[in-house]
Amino acid sequence: MSWGLVAVGIAAASATYGAYTQHQQGSYAKDQANADAEAMRGQARLEAERIQKQKEATRSAARAAAAESGLSVSDGLAVTIDEQISHDADIDAWMTRLNGQSNANRMSVFGSNEKKVNNAAAIGTVLQAASSIAGAKSGSSLKAKKG
Repeated sequence: MSWGLVAVGIAAASATYGAYTQHQQGSYAKDQANADAEAMRGQARLEAERIQKQKEATRSAARAAAAESGLSVSDGLAVTIDEQISHDADIDAWMTRLNGQSNANRMSVFGSNEKKVNNAAAIGTVLQAASSIAGAKSGSSLKAKKG
């Protein structure tokens, strides 16, 4: 067995392993990004629920303060304040969910892109190795023809 064939075999094995590793890294990056995206969605959902609970506490405190100062809690300014508190909290909760979903979508796209980049790099590794092997074989066949 010639050293040239051994070198070609080593180059092919190295390229195969490199391509496999790059492919695995891309899959891992995509899976991790999807897990992170799901965590972002969950965190946004929990934060929105916290905002809704806080809304009720704030509304109760505002009603108590209005009643304590002698205002009617069922009409006028007290109702306007109560509606504003409710409205603001609902918007905050909605925006929190929306931002969480948006960030999660971005994270998922990042993971998909990372996988594509790694797969392209894997293909490039294989093509580069094939080119090197082809160049080495043509160089050795030229030497054989000259000799």
